[in-house]
Amino acid sequence: MEPDRWHQHNVTFAERESGIRAVTDRLGPALCAAESAGQIKGWWFMNKQPWSLRYRAAQPSPLVEKALSELVDDGIVKSWLPGVYEPESTAFGGALSMDAAHDLFHEDSRHLLTYQPGPGRLGRKESAVVLVSAMMRAANLDWFEQGDVWAKAAALRPAAPAPEWAALIPAMQTLMTVDTGSLSGPGGPLDGHAEWLAAFERAGTTLAYLATGAGLTRGVRAVLAHHVIFHANRASLRLEQQSALFTIAREAVMGSSDNTAPSAEGTPQAASCVDSQGC
Repeated sequence: MEPDRWHQHNVTFAERESGIRAVTDRLGPALCAAESAGQIKGWWFMNKQPWSLRYRAAQPSPLVEKALSELVDDGIVKSWLPGVYEPESTAFGGALSMDAAHDLFHEDSRHLLTYQPGPGRLGRKESAVVLVSAMMRAANLDWFEQGDVWAKAAALRPAAPAPEWAALIPAMQTLMTVDTGSLSGPGGPLDGHAEWLAAFERAGTTLAYLATGAGLTRGVRAVLAHHVIFHANRASLRLEQQSALFTIAREAVMGSSDNTAPSAEGTPQAASCVDSQGC
């Protein structure tokens, strides 16, 4: 039997917004069907142009390729071409850390395709802050170490701070320190997606273990900053949104001397405060 290997499809959409909808409405179900049929495993994607889909399989998935061809026929996809996936093992801290990253990429991709923002829910920017903050805490980073991760991410997406961003800092601090159990419980804004949070926490716990001398080849904060960027890209946050989000998060920590402890006050209302002012 031929062993599994990484496959990559580089998908060029005719238009961004219709392409993103097609990923959720059509490619997502096809990927889940291919996984259930045993054709693929560990699938994940990155939202860039071209849109990159990766999965492990012995051969390219007929179900996935059929879905892509149908999107071409419908004019939603211009082309889809095979590519060579090269894991960024150095950036993610070595082979063991890369394995953990792939596990997270898969769960993150799955939940991004099934979680729909809306009333009483978190938007993409707000869920990004909650998820990666949970990951940082699981990696045993204190408040200011978390701020350093945001600073590293902000340096990769530089932006001049806007005066109105200062008003968003309290809501940002709430998102960064919320008790995640209050979000994923019944009726919470992440109800039904507790495994999404758990996946980020597992990845953080793994990084904490590897950082003790068990195989991490790069600083844990540098690795976490790379995870922040990758998640933001998967979540379809535009570059200007990423710049604003990371800068506000950095200032929420570095602009304060408070050593903030986790709070149970993170609510959809606090989240919408960040979203409504366009960060």
